[in-house]
Parts: sequence; structure tokens; C-alpha cells
Amino acid sequence: MARNLHFLGRVSSSGLSTLEWRILVRGLWLSEKKVSIRDDIPTPTPGSEKALIRVLSAGICNTDLELINGMYPFTGVLGHEFVGVCISGPQELVGKRVVADINVACGSCEKCEQNNPNHCNTRMAPGIVGLNGGMAEYVTVPATNLHAVPDEISTLEATFIEPLAAAIRITQQIAPPQDMRVLLVGMGKLGSLVAKVFKQKGYAVSIAVRNKEKIPSLEKAGYYPILNKEVPKRSWDIAVDCTGNPAGFSVALNGLKPMGTLVLKSTYDGLVNADLTQAVVDEISIVGSRCGPVEDAISLLRDKQISVADLVSATYSLGKALDAIEESKRRGVLKVIVEISKETGN
Repeated sequence: MARNLHFLGRVSSSGLSTLEWRILVRGLWLSEKKVSIRDDIPTPTPGSEKALIRVLSAGICNTDLELINGMYPFTGVLGHEFVGVCISGPQELVGKRVVADINVACGSCEKCEQNNPNHCNTRMAPGIVGLNGGMAEYVTVPATNLHAVPDEISTLEATFIEPLAAAIRITQQIAPPQDMRVLLVGMGKLGSLVAKVFKQKGYAVSIAVRNKEKIPSLEKAGYYPILNKEVPKRSWDIAVDCTGNPAGFSVALNGLKPMGTLVLKSTYDGLVNADLTQAVVDEISIVGSRCGPVEDAISLLRDKQISVADLVSATYSLGKALDAIEESKRRGVLKVIVEISKETGN
């Protein structure tokens, strides 16, 4: 899949010309809030502790869109939801499809020693913090972060493993009893996965929506939809806000019973201007939630306990990745997949 084989001339310390061949590949590049498709990205060098991955497909996440909008500075290849084939790395993984835990930890700080690498003091993440991501033909990932994808999971399904793990994380953090009522606000890319996880675990899930047009399909899927403006106050034990905006935060908070739990599952673009007096008076617990257990997500997909194909709104080739970004920004669009390369090939 490499686009160009470039010859670079170098001059050694002795003054003699030396030769260097470098393969340049294609990828979706972000710099100063502008995205472009570049053909001149050097193939990453895996090194002794990293694996080289030929990327098959990658999903566009709201975090990608927020990075483009300047949520915080990042320059490099976008994409943290990806699946690919291991080209070099651990022998047991070479030639197999793999996904990656995106939290690249130092292994020696206080949080790492406490077995909390997701909160490493110097944590990096492909396509988000400090490392090129998977929206390119090749990416390098620490070998210890890789997980093999079972044959029972298609490549399209595997693209959902990282966000599905993030959805599962909520039930790890709060482990609610089965009789607790759950309100989900925001049925977008991540919210749809959160709803599926709670439903798979046997909870009755109410979905707060902005548009009544969504109600019939949600009812057919086994949920209990209700318009945002009609959400009764103090009615749910748990509320999960997947909107990433102040309006969704307020709907979730207002819907909680006293001593309920508010889970914040999306990053917020700017400050949330909300009256938190209610949270104090009602003793609301507020829980931030981010990445989750990759192996658990793999198990759910392998055992066909959760389906994700219905969440794909569109698929684009890497050459059309800019169109894919624009598609992802449209209201009501769920997951947009970028196909980077084919299952077979070099």
C-alpha cells in the first residue's frame, strides 16, 4: 500500500555520500486545525519494543472532530479506533489482525505502579497525544498494547473494539444493581454503544432524545425513548451524558434521583455553565469515564452478544478521508469507517 519509494542522499561524517531508502505512505494528517491527506509520511520504524501494523480500517470518533476543532494541540496522523495486521512484532501476532489499547504508559510512575496505566503521568495515545494514529497505511504501537482479533470478529466489527471497551468501562466503575433505572442522554456514536452495553447486561434503559422522529426506532430496539424537554425530574438512579454539551449535562442531572450517579462519558468543548447546587443538595455522585477493557469488548463481539454493524453510517476509502470527516460532522450520523487497505497484500 506504500505510495512512494524515495531515495534520500546523505553525507556521512567522513564526507562520503551514503544512501538511504525510505518508503513514504499515505495518511490523514492534522496540523493547526487543518486536515489533509498526505502521501509523504515516512513509514514508522517499530524498534525493539514496538510492532509495525498495516492498518485495515479506522473509525472516526467525536474526539477526532474535537481535535480538528482545536480541543488541544495535536499534530500528526489522526485515528485511535483502528484494526490492522501485525507486520513485525511478537512472533505469535505476526500475520494476525490486531487492535490496540490506546493508552501508552511509561510503566514506572505512581499510577503505573498502582496498575492504573490509563492514568500514567506521561501517558500518550495514538492519534490523540504524542503519537501518530491509525488513519494511515502503517502505524507503530507498543507490542504490549496489542490484542489479537479472533476470526469470529469481522474487520468492520473490530473497528468498534476501542469505543465498545469505553462503553463497558461505565459498568466497571459503578457496577449498578439490576433494578436500578438508567437514563442515557445522547444517542450518538458512543451513546449508541453505551445503550447496547446496558441493554446486554439486562438494564431497562431510557433514552433522552431531541427529535421525536427517533422514538419509533428506539422503541423497536427495546429502549424507552423520551424527549429531552419531557424528561421528568428526579426519576432515575443513573444518568449517563454522552452529548459533550451543557444542555445534555443539564438533562442528565435534572433526571437523577437524590443520591443518584451522573456519568460523564464525553469530553466537553469548553466549560459547562450549569447550576451545581442541585448536585450538592441531592448528594449526586459525578463519575468521569474514559477508556475501558479491550478484552471484554473482544469477548462480547466474538460471542455475538452485541452487534455493531447497524451503527455504521458510511464507509470511505483513505483517499476520500476528508469527505469522511465532513460526513461525520453531520447531525444524526453515527460511525463513519475509513478503509485503509485490504485484508491481503503487503
